[in-house]
Amino acid sequence: MDVFVVGAGGLLGGNVVTTAVNRALSVAGSYHSGRPDFEIPLRELDVRASKDFEELVAKFSPSVVVNCAAMTDVNECEKRPERAHEINADAPEAMAC
Repeated sequence: MDVFVVGAGGLLGGNVVTTAVNRALSVAGSYHSGRPDFEIPLRELDVRASKDFEELVAKFSPSVVVNCAAMTDVNECEKRPERAHEINADAPEAMAC
């Protein structure tokens, strides 16, 4: 496996998947809600569940992981700052370790 895209269902993640596929790379990915319409292996993932992320990396054994997952709704981030921090800061930190 060449690339695992976390957040493949989002705008950025979808573009990363498309670019990788167009370059003939083997790609798998994850999504949070709403399975994207890609013909690649996809798994649902809550990025706050670091153990689930670790299991996916072990399963697919990618050369590269690209994290495109984020809480991007500014109003929702302001209403739920703790959740925004978990998703936008804590989760990427855990993935990097």
